Amino acid sequence: PRHSRVLHKAARAQEPEAAAAARPAASQSKLKVYLDLGKARLSALVVATTAAGYLSAVGGTGAAFSLPVMAAACVGTSLAAGAASCFNQVVEVERDLKMHRTRTW
Repeated sequence: PRHSRVLHKAARAQEPEAAAAARPAASQSKLKVYLDLGKARLSALVVATTAAGYLSAVGGTGAAFSLPVMAAACVGTSLAAGAASCFNQVVEVERDLKMHRTRTW
């Protein structure tokens, strides 16, 4: 936390104007910020493969399909994928600052 604030301040002091303009606006909704942080589009692909895997397992084994079980698996996968994305963004701040493609501020 304190270490990351220092990194953010140092990075902002060195940022070019174009990168400053790319920063999210203060008026941006919290939901949009959380979806971006959790990489919702990427997580949706992970959830889709979870659903496909569940449907294949049910079809291949002859087990009974259960919508609550599939929904729980998809929600749990979504939360885990979002948390992993958030953790990744926190852990790789220094590395992302060095990469041209990921340097946004």
